[in-house]
Amino acid sequence: MSALTLRPTETLAAGGYAKRDRVRAALCGEVTDRPPVSFWRHIAPGGSAGALANFTVDFFARRFDLDIAKIMSDIRYPIPMYGVRTPEDWLRVEDWGGRETEFTRAYVSTVRQVRALLGPAYPIVVTVYSAVTWAQIFVTEYPQLLRDFEAAPSLVHHAMANIASNLRRHVSACIEAGADGIFLSILGCDDSIPAPIYREIGRPYDLMILQGAANGWLNLLHVHGDHPSLRLEEALDYPVHGLSWASHTTGHSIASLRPKTDRCLMAGWDHTSPLLTDAAAAPETLLEAWTGQAATALAEAGGKGLILAPGCSAPNQSTPQALTALRQSVDRL
Repeated sequence: MSALTLRPTETLAAGGYAKRDRVRAALCGEVTDRPPVSFWRHIAPGGSAGALANFTVDFFARRFDLDIAKIMSDIRYPIPMYGVRTPEDWLRVEDWGGRETEFTRAYVSTVRQVRALLGPAYPIVVTVYSAVTWAQIFVTEYPQLLRDFEAAPSLVHHAMANIASNLRRHVSACIEAGADGIFLSILGCDDSIPAPIYREIGRPYDLMILQGAANGWLNLLHVHGDHPSLRLEEALDYPVHGLSWASHTTGHSIASLRPKTDRCLMAGWDHTSPLLTDAAAAPETLLEAWTGQAATALAEAGGKGLILAPGCSAPNQSTPQALTALRQSVDRL
């Protein structure tokens, strides 16, 4: 199985119109020539907008010819990892107000560079972590957020409100710079955070961030987690165009979710499959496996209203053969 041919910038820009129409049709629940497709993995851009832009164009467009270019969330929010050690440390999370930060400048620059290379029509989304997600990165251990909320709820709310307010402006700036929407990844909507507490420190701030994306036509919500306790129902009324989750590992199949929402569903492939990292896997084995999963997903979705994607990021150790087979499997449907 040969790698997909790299495409020059002019070809990418011309092909963006078909991709935009295909994605828009899927969002509207219309039958498409084939399901739109996207998959992704993380990188380490070191805070460099240029590195993130180059990776985005090369990975999503030139190498794999995916229908949505997803700018990853790999430039860190400006507070040190593990920087919150006591409840009082949540006061370190500031409201940026009208200040332009290097964090937003980097993403705006990335969006502009990607848009310039991919042209006016290629669908582009910016990955955004929720306030709870960033908060869990700030703390020294996962249970600390809940302990701090129990001990000093006002301090945690202070931090969450500031993060969400900052990200609302950040998202708005990215869309103004040329992104078509965001891919908001929310964490803790499962048994890691009890439902009543998530409704206090998660949901309101998720919705605040989404306010910044009001001008986007391609806003996607990723409910992160691989456990059956994932509370997808709590997110079905979020104001987004598509819903992403791990349909293979949570017990929430596409078929079970389809009757519950008219949102476009973004799922289908198992991101935990050992085939993704098996260097010895035969090309036909890979293609057969991914085609089977894609066909099942499309059937469960009723043949429309589906963006084919994995349940989360593909491992960074994924082999080129496995990712190439993912993309090529869609053409067999």
